[in-house]
Amino acid sequence: MVISDIALLVVGYILYELAAAYSFVWLVKVFIVPYFITNFWLVLITLLQHTDESVPHYSGAEWDWLRGALATVDR
Repeated sequence: MVISDIALLVVGYILYELAAAYSFVWLVKVFIVPYFITNFWLVLITLLQHTDESVPHYSGAEWDWLRGALATVDR
């Protein structure tokens, strides 16, 4: 966890330096907008795979790895 926190701080500092060197608008165009677009698609695909009406929903007691794997919908 500490390494992850340090890595986040390092990335934040690098983004700050890039914004200072090239401008905040450049950073938004080059990093932030593509980041949000990529995450939108990842969340949308995950949502669609887990909320299909044909996918059965198991309770905690009856769910296991094999049932979960067989009940996925790949789009």
